[in-house]
Amino acid sequence: MKRAFDILAASVMLALALPLCLFIAVAIMLTSKGSVFFTQSRWGRNGVLFRCLKFRTMVTNAESWLLEDHALRKMHRVNGFKLGLDQDPRITLVGQILRTTYLDELPQLINVIRGDMSLVGPRPIVELELDWYGDQKTEYLSVRPGVFGEWTAQGRRRADYPDRTLVELSYVREATLLRDIIVLSRHLPVLVFGLAEGVWFVWIRAIKWIRGWVRRDVVDTEDTQDAESQYHGFPTKDGGDAKALDSQEVISESAVA
Repeated sequence: MKRAFDILAASVMLALALPLCLFIAVAIMLTSKGSVFFTQSRWGRNGVLFRCLKFRTMVTNAESWLLEDHALRKMHRVNGFKLGLDQDPRITLVGQILRTTYLDELPQLINVIRGDMSLVGPRPIVELELDWYGDQKTEYLSVRPGVFGEWTAQGRRRADYPDRTLVELSYVREATLLRDIIVLSRHLPVLVFGLAEGVWFVWIRAIKWIRGWVRRDVVDTEDTQDAESQYHGFPTKDGGDAKALDSQEVISESAVA
């Protein structure tokens, strides 16, 4: 029953989101080099690794950057294997918008249709995160990971490790189709708030860009006016007269001729 619900709901969501996905793909291609998608090995049901899909939100060398930057890697681990938008220099401009609105997760609907993930479940994790589950690893891996879940329903105030393990395992132990529907409904305000934040982010960036453009235009205009003023007889930067200098040059050229 759950699998049938996953396939039907994910297929409908993906069909409705297809125009948005195409727009996001074009935006990524136009603003940064590299693939549209980012894939990473995550733990799936029964301990089977799979390639988890996302829209790429970082520079192409993001993973090697993390390995080579010791300070960034330490911050990443201390923060529960995640970094804030203001902490991570690897995130692109389009990536900041996608992460703020949670739209970077849309390709995981493909993972759901393929059977790698479920629509609702504990979030898929990397190998280092699995250590936090200790003796309960097998229990955690007994279900398909989800696009949505109890942990993601917490919005911006998500629990960090080790408290996160309790949240994820609570779903594993009490998973039902009814609970899935409740969890999905709890994501509505989270997604709406994320979209609002994304619109606000774009608005602020647009205002900053317009201000920068206006300032450059004003500076260019002032430089042009200054040059014209100097040519029409006003003092030049070296204290001379631009018009007089032009006359002297003409006389000098006539004398040479």
